[in-house]
Amino acid sequence: MTILKLKKSQWISAGKKAGWMKTSDYIPIGSQSELKKEVTEFLKANDFSKLREWAKEKGHKEEDLNRIVDEMASGFVDFYAHGKANEKGVTPKDVNKEEFNKGKEIEKEHTNNEEIAERITLDHLGEKGKEKAKHSKYNTHLLNMEKKVEKNIEKKEEKKKE
Repeated sequence: MTILKLKKSQWISAGKKAGWMKTSDYIPIGSQSELKKEVTEFLKANDFSKLREWAKEKGHKEEDLNRIVDEMASGFVDFYAHGKANEKGVTPKDVNKEEFNKGKEIEKEHTNNEEIAERITLDHLGEKGKEKAKHSKYNTHLLNMEKKVEKNIEKKEEKKKE
């Protein structure tokens, strides 16, 4: 994966045109101003192209909106440009294909964006470095752990019923 040097707005525009980015994929989580919360809620339900019209109707200043959009785009660019996979040079070719596919499915609980799910999966599989990425069983272990937790919960619930 090559990271191109583009302006934040170009990243968003290119990603949306290519179909690999939806607005909800680059909305950062964390402390947000009231305007940022409003924009986030709007973008969850509406197309990005309608944002400026909506903001104008609401009486928001254009410079405030630009600052919020810039912050959101920065969050996405930061996510996309960093991470263990980039740091350690891990690509999909370097990991076990079965683990990679399991990981993508697991990460889809957080995003409907295939590329973001892949990026997160690569970060997990590449945590120990490129040479160990091929042998990582991160997702197999994660699924096994989740099954054990579910069994323990079921056992506790059965004991409560007794």
